[in-house]
Amino acid sequence: MKKHIPNLLTTLNLLFGTFALVAAFNQHIEWSALFIAFSLALDYSDGFCARLFNINSEMGKQLDSLADMVSFGLIPGVIMYFLLLNSQGLPEVNFFQINIFPFLGFLITVFSALRLAKFNVDPLQTDKFYGLNTPANTVLILSIALINLNIFNDSAYFAHLTNQAWFLLTISALSCFLLVSRIPLLAFKFKSFGWQENKAQYIIILVAIPLLFLLKILAFPTILLVYIVISLIYKDGN
Repeated sequence: MKKHIPNLLTTLNLLFGTFALVAAFNQHIEWSALFIAFSLALDYSDGFCARLFNINSEMGKQLDSLADMVSFGLIPGVIMYFLLLNSQGLPEVNFFQINIFPFLGFLITVFSALRLAKFNVDPLQTDKFYGLNTPANTVLILSIALINLNIFNDSAYFAHLTNQAWFLLTISALSCFLLVSRIPLLAFKFKSFGWQENKAQYIIILVAIPLLFLLKILAFPTILLVYIVISLIYKDGN
């Protein structure tokens, strides 16, 4: 039975991803964020269980990518589409009386698919990632959407900034670049819990915790920057 546990967790990740998708289409971003939080936990848990039980299944690998494509590929594209649709200063280029600019948000979905496909065929991406993984990218886009709602952070400036089309288009372009870049980034796949073997990961966690308390939702883009910087510092594992 235990060999089926990782796949069960993966399918639950997919299920919560579909819930998040419905919430996103109805522009209930808070609910979408909650469901994605469950998907994130399940996505980490299925890999952890697979390593714990020493299960190496090609089906599990493919199922994981298919689930991630919904939870962490389609969702951020939908959210960015609605952010752009409701943004200020959006350029207008009509095709059959439909402005095509909001649809640029779905480039994140396209590049997420490229990212997942590259990951599946790249034997080097075991202990580290090359390019931003799709769950982290989804957290980035969701954090932008939550900042835009100005619920968890009472900051009119950042709420206004995340409602500007130029800013959202810039974030979309940056997201697409990071997804398929060759920037070496740390993977949080703990084989042990020793400090020396996981020093860089522990540093990120120790920096992230106070940032979350101090900055709340604004912490997530900051933590992503910290993650990239520390990954580059410890890219050789030293």
